[in-house]
Parts: sequence; structure tokens; C-alpha cells
Amino acid sequence: MAAIAEVVPVSKPSLYNHFKGKQELFVAVIASQCVALLNMLKGDRHFRCLLGLQSGLSGEEKRHLIDAAVSLFLKGHGHDV
Repeated sequence: MAAIAEVVPVSKPSLYNHFKGKQELFVAVIASQCVALLNMLKGDRHFRCLLGLQSGLSGEEKRHLIDAAVSLFLKGHGHDV
């Protein structure tokens, strides 16, 4: 938390006023980045098509396509899925 407080111009106590600890801060950062990435992808017509966002697919079919796309991405970057 001290290292983060140095990079971001706030005090360590200020960080703890907003986040209970490192894990909560980490989750907030990852969540915000995931939202930003998803918003970016939703704006790209190729990804919208790939993920079935412009089709008549059901919610379950869309979730399956998204899971498959994420798995393919992770496998392509050396992660076991």
C-alpha cells in the first residue's frame, strides 16, 4: 500500500479510507480494467460479432461464446484453463 501511495499522489491512510486492504484494492483495479476492456470490445464491430452481441443468440449462447473466447485467449498466453 505504501508503494501505491507513492505512485498515486495520496497518503497511505487515504488508501485505507477507501479500501480495507491490498486485496480489496487489487479487486477494484482489476474490476475497473475489465469494465474498460469490455466497453472497448463492445465498441468494436468485429468483437461484437465474435461474441454474438449483434446476433439473435440467447444469453446462455452468448455466455458460452464469451467463455470460449476467454479460454482461447488464456491458452494462447500459456495459461491452463
